[in-house]
Amino acid sequence: AEKALPMPVGAPLNPDRTVTLLAGTAEPEKLICQAAYLSRGMQMPELTEEEQKKYITIIQDRIKSLKDKLEELFTFTKNASFQLELSKCCINQMVKDTIFSYYDEWMEKEIQPHISITDTLLYMQGNKQAIRRVLQNIIKNGLDHGEKEVDISLQEMGQKIVIEIKNKVYHPEDIDITQVFTQFYKADMARSKTSSGLGLSIAKEFVLQMQGEISARIEEEKFCVCIQFDKI
Repeated sequence: AEKALPMPVGAPLNPDRTVTLLAGTAEPEKLICQAAYLSRGMQMPELTEEEQKKYITIIQDRIKSLKDKLEELFTFTKNASFQLELSKCCINQMVKDTIFSYYDEWMEKEIQPHISITDTLLYMQGNKQAIRRVLQNIIKNGLDHGEKEVDISLQEMGQKIVIEIKNKVYHPEDIDITQVFTQFYKADMARSKTSSGLGLSIAKEFVLQMQGEISARIEEEKFCVCIQFDKI
């Protein structure tokens, strides 16, 4: 089969080329082979119950990883030609709901997030699903590449709604802050097996479609993403 060529950094969105590029990884076929191998292994009578549970967990983790990658690919290709429908949204509850949905994963990784959400109800012109997806992608990026410190804040600054999500990183010098929103960028390849490299790129596209601003910086060994929307 023809091998897909790497996409240049900063290249424009091209759904057909994106599909070709990711298809070239043969990730689904690899997962099927691994699942079949582990399934045969679990049928071996010498395996203990603990070993069988271990194999089942491996399969489930691999399937979840593939599902996340395919979902990001679908969103990425769809977003290239899709315009969001905007309406008046109260962002406070969306932030709270998204944070709560990650509670189990944080507890599993022994992460105690520091949350600061203003009591003032903040409204913006946005799309609820897109806002949740932006927050999910940034939080997941921290889970995939960060360490055990997470800070999330939602504040009102003048006429702006400001969301900041920070996570500690051990090697901030490895992060090219100018490329973090570029499709397929991965700062740490050794820890990127669960990442498609599309999460922050998708987040940026959604924020821009909602007339917002998004930026990233390194602050005291923490990777920080800042999002701003106009308040209405």
